[in-house]
Amino acid sequence: IELVRHDLNKLSNEELAQITNIAQLEAAEAVLQGVVDTHNQKVAQVVIDAINTLPSVETAAIEDEEAMLAVVAKYNQLTKEQQPFVSNYETLTAVRDQINALILAASKLAAQPVIDLITALPEKANVTVEHEAQIAEADAQYQKLSARAKKEVTNYTKLSSVKTALTTALKNEAKPVTSAITALPKLANLTLSDKENVAAARAKYEA
Repeated sequence: IELVRHDLNKLSNEELAQITNIAQLEAAEAVLQGVVDTHNQKVAQVVIDAINTLPSVETAAIEDEEAMLAVVAKYNQLTKEQQPFVSNYETLTAVRDQINALILAASKLAAQPVIDLITALPEKANVTVEHEAQIAEADAQYQKLSARAKKEVTNYTKLSSVKTALTTALKNEAKPVTSAITALPKLANLTLSDKENVAAARAKYEA
């Protein structure tokens, strides 16, 4: 039927006028469309039923996300011709939007204490080794967040920059110790005269 229609569409108006049984083709197309529509409705009904199992917008909760996503996946598997037959698609989008809004609100709520911890950190230029514990705590709390909540930590760049500054400060703090140890003679060359230098290096290390 589609091949016949394709060939007809190539004809000129004069040629079409010579076709005397076009009504037969149109009747066949109508019957075929009915068969296709019936099939599409049957396939879409599975999704319609799945949507009906979801909670209402008023009762939807974050815990319903997995079920909602499963239904969305079912809908997306339909063809473009089948999707319009899902008569309650607006219900699905409303529930989806509500659950996403709840997740966003929860993520923002979880992120706020971390934002506050980061805000309390010194600026990058003022970071010293004395800030190590404070920076470590802020980073630890950030790492505990879910992937979604992490996206709501609006000042994460500050945490990242102070961590880098702390690494530099710790290296600078260690340089005198490293230098003192490096300056010691090789083990085979150690003598009693090196006792004070070894003790001094140990003291710097433990300071």
